Amino acid sequence: MKASVPHVFMAYAIEDEKLSIWFKKELEEAFEGRLTIFVASSNDGLSLGRVWFDELTSKLREAQLVLAMVSKSSLRTPWIPFECGTAFGAGKKFIPLYHSGVRTMDLLQPFTNIQGLDLVRQGHLDRLLLELKSTFNLSEPRKDTVAMACRFADEDRLATKWQEFNQHIVPIYWANSSAFEQLVRGVASVEIVVPPRHLDQFRIVAAFCRIMEILKLDLLGPTQSNPELVAARITRGDQFDLLLSRKCAIDDELRRLQRAA
Repeated sequence: MKASVPHVFMAYAIEDEKLSIWFKKELEEAFEGRLTIFVASSNDGLSLGRVWFDELTSKLREAQLVLAMVSKSSLRTPWIPFECGTAFGAGKKFIPLYHSGVRTMDLLQPFTNIQGLDLVRQGHLDRLLLELKSTFNLSEPRKDTVAMACRFADEDRLATKWQEFNQHIVPIYWANSSAFEQLVRGVASVEIVVPPRHLDQFRIVAAFCRIMEILKLDLLGPTQSNPELVAARITRGDQFDLLLSRKCAIDDELRRLQRAA
C-alpha cells in the first residue's frame, strides 16, 4: 500500500503568488517529491467548479502543517491571519515565514506569539528544511539554501524600493487621483500637473518606473494657465499590471497621509 504523502498548506497574499509558487516548487524538489505543498492559485490548486472557500478550508483542515508567507502585502489582507488563526485553533502547527521587508515591529497577532523564520537568512532556510524533514520523517533534503536565500534577499531589496516608491508617488497621486484612475480603467496616457515642491519626487518615481517598466513619466514644461506648475504625461508601461498589484499599498499610504493632514 502506498504511503500517504505529507500535506502542507502554504498561505500567502495574491501579491506574493509568483514567489510563493516558486518557493513551493523549491521545497518539493528538495525532498524529491515526497512532500506536497498546497497553494491555492497553482495549476494543482483549487478544483474547477468547486466553491473555492469550502475547498480552501477543507485543504486547510487536511493539512498537517501550515506555512505562512508573511510580507507587508499579506499583513494588509484578512486572509493570512484567518488561515493561520484557523490552523492555530485546530491545534495545527503553523510557521510564519517572513520575507520582502517584513520586520518584527510590523507584526500583528497571531504572528507575534509564534516563532517564525526569516527567509532572507540562509540559516533560517536550513532550519525550515530540517523542520520539514523531522515533522514528516523524510530523508535528507537536497537543495542549495544559499541560492534560495539570495532570491529572498533580492525580494527584500525590491520590497524596500517599492516602499520608497509608494511614499514618493502618493503626493503626486493625491493631487491627480482622477488621472491615475483613468490609467487603471485602461486609458493609455494621461496628463497631470506637478507642483514645483514635488518635482524631486516625480523624478525619483520616473526613474523607478522606467526600470520596472510600469509607467513612462515625461515632464512637458510649465502649464499655460499657471507657469509655476509643471505639466507631465504618464503612459502605461508594459508591466503596468505590477503597479495594479501594488495599488492597495499606495492607497494605504494615501490614507495615512490624509489622516495626518
